[in-house]
Amino acid sequence: MAAKKPKHPMQPIVLDGYGLVRFSQNEIVNALLDHSAKHGCGLNDIMERSYDVQDRMQFLQLLGITVGTYGDMGVDKKSYRKASRKVEKLPRKVDTICSKSSDDST
Repeated sequence: MAAKKPKHPMQPIVLDGYGLVRFSQNEIVNALLDHSAKHGCGLNDIMERSYDVQDRMQFLQLLGITVGTYGDMGVDKKSYRKASRKVEKLPRKVDTICSKSSDDST
């Protein structure tokens, strides 16, 4: 019996500068994808191949995609739920709007 392949770790989840919740990207993986795309093998080509589902999920995370997009990419539902729970634990930046009372009674 073949040994079971260990699961890959989940990338940290961050709130980016645009307020989007995404996986922390790996710049090396993104540079390799950019190089690959310039030579005819882009993200769609890679995703159409029959790679192991665990490898595909880790690859998507390493690209730094949003958690919502991750859920739309046909990943394991358990992995998506785990990512969603991590999102819920992220500290939220709360904007407070203070309004001056318009009551001018003197």
